[in-house]
Amino acid sequence: MSEKYIDAAGIIRWVSNDQVPPADIIAEMGFCRATVANLNAARTEDLRVFLLARSEARANISKEQLAEERFEQRAAFGPGVKLVDIFTGEETIT
Repeated sequence: MSEKYIDAAGIIRWVSNDQVPPADIIAEMGFCRATVANLNAARTEDLRVFLLARSEARANISKEQLAEERFEQRAAFGPGVKLVDIFTGEETIT
């Protein structure tokens, strides 16, 4: 199993990526309900912060960055392919 640590707030996180372990892994660790609830809340908050930062970054993307992104999508998937951003639902045709 991956190495873990306890952060300053008492939340268990993976050393490799600083993330809270998935719910199924936490269940296998045998923690009490209160601890599991705290870990799940921390994971939800981490996701909220990530999505907020990603939304801000996408809102501030330059025309050049967007053009490069579209070029890379066409190169990877070919022309005329519909791509959907799993976080925002934004649809793009390559």
